[in-house]
Amino acid sequence: MLRKLPPWHRRLLHSRAFNPSTVERIEDEVDVCIVGGGPAGLSAAIRLKQLEKEKGKEIRVVVLEKGSEIGECDSFFIWFSEN
Repeated sequence: MLRKLPPWHRRLLHSRAFNPSTVERIEDEVDVCIVGGGPAGLSAAIRLKQLEKEKGKEIRVVVLEKGSEIGECDSFFIWFSEN
């Protein structure tokens, strides 16, 4: 089954002069970066935060997910772990 590509994706595929330096990027400092917002990634993030809290420490954990929702994978977005 073929899916219809979003307009931005079609433009990237058909653009011969794609310049990665023109892509908007987000920069942030974190202690741990977990790739994948599925059950394992979210469990790892939660457990890391719990373990550090038990030690009386605070860490910043980020979970990267390419899906439009956590656990999905159609487009890219970032979910940040907060207290």
